[in-house]
Amino acid sequence: MKVWHFGGPNLASITALVSKPETSVEAVLDDQALNAALRNNLQSLISFLIDNEEKFNHLLDMVLTDFVPQTDLPAKTTRCALTVLSSSTCTTIMQKLRGNPIFIDRMNSFPQSDYASHPRACGHFGRIVEAFAHYSSGDFLDSLPSLKSFFIHNMGNLGLRELFTNLATEYPTYFPFDQQYLNELTLAANSDNGFYILTALDTVTRNKKQIFDQICKVEIEQNLFAITKNAQIRPLIASAAFKLIDRIAEAVPQSSPVLELVNKESETYSFDSIENDSVLASALLVLHTKSDKVLLRILSDGQPTFVCDGIFRSIRNMTDSELNDFLTRTDFINRMIEQFPKTKTNVHLSLLAEYLKDKIKDNEAFRNFIDTQYAPREQNRQMEYGGSRPHGGSDSAAESSTQSSSDNDDSSDSDDSPNDLRFVSDSSDDDSDEEDSLSDDYDSSSDDDDEDEKEKESVNMNNCAKLHKFLSRTEAPAPPESSSSSDEEDGAPVQMAAAPALNLQIADLRTSDDILIPEPLHSDDDNQYEEGGLSSDSNDADPADIINDITKPLKGSDGPSESDSEEEEEKKVPQKEEVPLSSEKAPETAEETKPAEEATAGEQEKPAAAEEEQKPADALAQEEKQEEPKIEKSESQTEEKKEEAGEQNPAEQIVDNADNNSVEQKAE
Repeated sequence: MKVWHFGGPNLASITALVSKPETSVEAVLDDQALNAALRNNLQSLISFLIDNEEKFNHLLDMVLTDFVPQTDLPAKTTRCALTVLSSSTCTTIMQKLRGNPIFIDRMNSFPQSDYASHPRACGHFGRIVEAFAHYSSGDFLDSLPSLKSFFIHNMGNLGLRELFTNLATEYPTYFPFDQQYLNELTLAANSDNGFYILTALDTVTRNKKQIFDQICKVEIEQNLFAITKNAQIRPLIASAAFKLIDRIAEAVPQSSPVLELVNKESETYSFDSIENDSVLASALLVLHTKSDKVLLRILSDGQPTFVCDGIFRSIRNMTDSELNDFLTRTDFINRMIEQFPKTKTNVHLSLLAEYLKDKIKDNEAFRNFIDTQYAPREQNRQMEYGGSRPHGGSDSAAESSTQSSSDNDDSSDSDDSPNDLRFVSDSSDDDSDEEDSLSDDYDSSSDDDDEDEKEKESVNMNNCAKLHKFLSRTEAPAPPESSSSSDEEDGAPVQMAAAPALNLQIADLRTSDDILIPEPLHSDDDNQYEEGGLSSDSNDADPADIINDITKPLKGSDGPSESDSEEEEEKKVPQKEEVPLSSEKAPETAEETKPAEEATAGEQEKPAAAEEEQKPADALAQEEKQEEPKIEKSESQTEEKKEEAGEQNPAEQIVDNADNNSVEQKAE
């Protein structure tokens, strides 16, 4: 069986160092293997530092005094000395020090020494006490009877204050809080060090209910009230004392002597002498004042919130007779009515008016104030925005949108001519447009979004107006001649087929980057009305089907549509056939463009073709001159046809104009 042996720490250097009699304590503390030797409970190191009385006292001097070792890094050396005395990993040192009389004597004498007020020495002392209390589960605290009084007089050290709260909450058995010790703490709080004592006591009582029950005594309350009446202490200490009294007053029952003491202090406490608003606000948490000077501060604008809360609490604590005397003595109602319109930030005036409206019923001026001033403000406070909706432009935008849609409806209704293409919008579309505009106004999250939306809407509306103006000038096509045979036989006049109106919605134009353009109303085919199913009674058909047949949205595509490509191919074919031939390749091209029937002709035509190939160049030139007028004539005929087609199809011009408009919009 093979046994594995893992290597341990290299302690040879520190072992050799402590074996030399001339080695100093500083040299051992600065050795790199010190922590490893402590973890492994190196016996030679423990004997060198603890068993030797002279070296042990020197080690304690480094920690509990202001001694500075003469080393390259004195702070590191001092920290290593503290590690030796407070390391919980080295159980051997802990066991030796618990019964070491030198160590116990030095720890007990430290609170009375000259270094008890030294911050660094106090911090080292607290760390050693905490380490041994944790190691012994609090039993070590019995060896330090002077520790409690040391905390009372040195609570200003934050390290000792934290140690006090830890020992009181973690080890209540070995660090008990009896009534005498609490009395000493509250009496000592009436000094410049009182804030730290009161805050530490507040922390302990929040963590330990048993200790809180012990401070709910009249003696403790009297000591705390004495702190608040001391004009020599800082206002922060008085505020901390009032807050602790408030906690006690809320916890005790109504029949407790503590509340009787609070009511007695309310009658005799001098509120007019309080100059600090923080102290006054803290005092009004516990006490109820009847001072006119303090109570009238609720009418002034810019008062601290907690002060006004305390004043309102004092007014509500008054009896009906006391309240009436106060209102009459100070003319409070008229002052409140005069001050109410001047401020909108003092919510306590509204709370006070709400409380007094059930108390005062025979004052006509006050009832009028409630109906005309208080009620409207209270109604605004209950609204979503605390009043009227901000940014009034939203309402105006919605109204303008609704007005524009109604104007479009009126213009479309008044125009009955069948030759004009109109925008048709029913009431449901108007409602949807209005709701969309309102929702856009509500959903706008920033000013930039509003500006972009308005700019986009204005561009779309301008395009819509241009299109409507252009379409209104365009005449509807005439109906086909063969519209109705029965009417001709009867002699009745032929009725023109009414041009279906375009159902172009304003909302669609707003949300689309392109303009909706109708397709041509008719094509070159004269039988479109018959083939498409459109007749004189086409108005009876479903408007949606008619719109789908005659309208088609022109989307902003990257390339030409299918219809455009077909028209371009038809235009290109005759141009290729009518290109003039060159003198050299004329016979070949002419022969290639002959139809298939001529290519398969009989033998009689072949000699003629051969003769044409053998014609001289001069004859060919003369023939070309004769053909040029024909080509020019054919080109002029094609141009005339194009012009006629353009006159017959105005929708093609509309499509071209729409393409130009869309290109300009994208460029902008």
